[in-house]
Amino acid sequence: MGIGPLRLPPRGLLSPTSPVDAVLRYYTFGTGWMLRQRLKWARDALPGDRFARVLEIGYGSGIFMHELARHTTALFGSDVHMKGGEVRERLARDGVIPFLVRSSGDALPFRAGAFDAVVIVSALEFIGDPGQALREAVRIVRPGGAVVCVTPRILRWADRIHAFLTRIDPAAAARRRRRRGRARVQEALADATLDAERSLRPRLAPRFLAPYELVVLRRLPTRVRRLA
Repeated sequence: MGIGPLRLPPRGLLSPTSPVDAVLRYYTFGTGWMLRQRLKWARDALPGDRFARVLEIGYGSGIFMHELARHTTALFGSDVHMKGGEVRERLARDGVIPFLVRSSGDALPFRAGAFDAVVIVSALEFIGDPGQALREAVRIVRPGGAVVCVTPRILRWADRIHAFLTRIDPAAAARRRRRRGRARVQEALADATLDAERSLRPRLAPRFLAPYELVVLRRLPTRVRRLA
């Protein structure tokens, strides 16, 4: 898609929903720039510009909701935290009113083919079975739709530098849930049955430097699947 600047909520509208929620850092330079890029990569990979229904898995504080609301009639979010009511109230103050549910990404309470697109930005690594989460996301996407994910890569040299500078183990910094999460995601993406389209981000970064990976899973139209 790739059109226009990214729309973020007004600074101060949202608050963190967990110790690993980086919502306040989106408005900073440096790290904030990279966090904003993740949202742009996901937006630009969507299979179109306007949709009837879009779901974000792992919406957190709702930082991506303002931008996603520009491209869909009905916006949905799924997360495991218990602050959905607070997030919805804060978003509604600025005119964004999503339908939020509390559920795990690997067991979604939606019918098959319910959405035009599903987005997952740096949330797969927090899910116990990311492979099942991806299959669930594909299940609820309509034929012709897509699942768009941005997930951090394993860069051991960067982890060591981070640990040295902060005295914090990057795995422990994710408050247990993210521990070994990136490895689980890579194992899941190695499953050829997912037929994942994978590319490094930033796009021009050397492989040993690129911190993220863009993953797209497409639900082919029924006619195409039958011909195949």
